[in-house]
Amino acid sequence: MSDAIPPVTAVRPTLPTEYFNKIEYDTRVIKATVRIQNNVQQETVYTYDKYGQLENSVVYKKTLAEV
Repeated sequence: MSDAIPPVTAVRPTLPTEYFNKIEYDTRVIKATVRIQNNVQQETVYTYDKYGQLENSVVYKKTLAEV
């Protein structure tokens, strides 16, 4: 009668390779300029991507009485 305990095999912890994927964040720069001429305030908002390319520009105009 043999009550031998089976040998324990070695265990190595491993992480999946996708755990180490590089994460890139979307970086944008926003620049706003405000100009006042006579009775009108004009604000221009420029949006640039992470490479410095202009993505979008928006112009807002209001009279100073509305501001």
